[in-house]
This record gives sequence, structure tokens and C-alpha cells, in this order.
Amino acid sequence: MYAFIWSSTLHFSPVCLCVSHTHTHTHTQREREREREREREREREREREREREREREREREREREREREREREREREREREREISALGKNCFTLQDFMGRRLRVGFPDRSRNDGPRQPLSNVNKLFVGNLPWGMDDITLENLFAEHGKVLDARVIYDRETGRSRGFGFVTLSSSDEVSEAISKMDGAQVEGRPLRVNLASDRPPPRPTFM
Repeated sequence: MYAFIWSSTLHFSPVCLCVSHTHTHTHTQREREREREREREREREREREREREREREREREREREREREREREREREREREREISALGKNCFTLQDFMGRRLRVGFPDRSRNDGPRQPLSNVNKLFVGNLPWGMDDITLENLFAEHGKVLDARVIYDRETGRSRGFGFVTLSSSDEVSEAISKMDGAQVEGRPLRVNLASDRPPPRPTFM
């Protein structure tokens, strides 16, 4: 670029002014950097969206697993009801106890031609419809206030290791057995009614389903 400067001699002299392109170059660099930053931000947003989608998929999988667990629990409930139904219906209903309904009954003696129960078992009770998480100690504590507990056992499935939902309690006297039946039968424990019968040495057979 040329410019004319008025000189002291009153003559015009062309002066070459060097105009630097540094400003333009710097502006272009800044613009490119801003564009790169915008692209990085877009990539970060895409990654955030991918992570949100992955989290939604994980939540859907957790919900599917919860539904499968609910179905397994319903199946265990149906299995327990089938077992309880097969054990007989001669049982009573009593008060709630620890949130669960206990039921205590006597063996079905619709036929009188069967063998009488041995004397050694007159104080032994069958307790059905137990909570799945109940163990021997909890079962013993459940009946301890009604007499001296000589033995308390929860029966477990040999294949799965899970509780079959019933067990046996042996008390020290027939009076204690009567009290346990009158006080515990039908009481609620964890929202489930228990069944209690005078029991034999062997647990009742599992029902066979076709």
C-alpha cells in the first residue's frame, strides 16, 4: 500500500507502508480453535448421551432382574401353598405374632386304622408355613416363651439347600404343647400364617406334581 506524505519541500513522496498480516492470521487461528472447541464440546455431548443410554439400559436390565426375582418369589409361594395343601387342612387360626399368622393343627385322623403315634413324639410339633429366612434358632425362640424347647429344626431341601417352609419343635410336656397350640396357631410371622401339627419322626412327604 502506498501513501503520499506532505513533505517540507511541498512535494508528494510515495512511502511504502508495510501492513502486517499478523492480525488476520491470529484471527484465523482463534476461529479455528473455537471451531475445534465446539467440535470437542459436541463430542463430549455425544459421549454424555451414550452414557445416559447405557445407564437407561442398565436400569432396564435391573428392572428385568427384579421382575425375575418377583416371579421366583411367586413360584416359591405357589410351591409352599401346594406343600401346605398336601399336608392337610386340619389346622386352626390364632392371633398375629411378629407380623406373621401362625397356624397350629393336629394330624388328620380321618382313618382310624393307622398306627398310633409313638409316646416319644407326643410333645413334638410340626410347624408349617414358616418364613423362608427362618432358621433353627429363630424357630426355637419363637416357641421358647410357651415352654422348654428340647429341639427345634427347620427342614431344608437337599438339592437346593433352601428351606422347605416347615420344621419341627419338641417341647418338654404335653401342657406346653397345648399352650403352644392355643397361643401360636394362626399367629402372623412376617406376614405368613404358620401351621403346627403334632408330628411324627419323619417329615411329611413332598407332594408329587404331574
